[in-house]
Amino acid sequence: MNRSYEVEYCNLELRFDRRQIQNLLRELIQQGYSLYWNESDHLFTVSVRTGRKLLKLRFQRILNRYKLVGDYLVKDEKLALWIEKLIGDSRGHAIVKRFRIVKF
Repeated sequence: MNRSYEVEYCNLELRFDRRQIQNLLRELIQQGYSLYWNESDHLFTVSVRTGRKLLKLRFQRILNRYKLVGDYLVKDEKLALWIEKLIGDSRGHAIVKRFRIVKF
């Protein structure tokens, strides 16, 4: 039996300050994820490696704050639960679609 786990986040919008983003990066590293980031004047991108897949989280810079925006498809169950915790903790919003596929 082969099981697949996918979560799709649509219209994701979460707001953070710089300190909170640094804490998020520290949390991901402690959970064992390999990641790197790139920063420009308007965008802060965090690339998280989950197995063979790469998930790029895009933070828009608005004054001194950052806003995580976009649509994401996450196939890693632990990372999906982490994002859902972020949505609840930051009082953000998203449309969440969960898929559990069982193949015999």
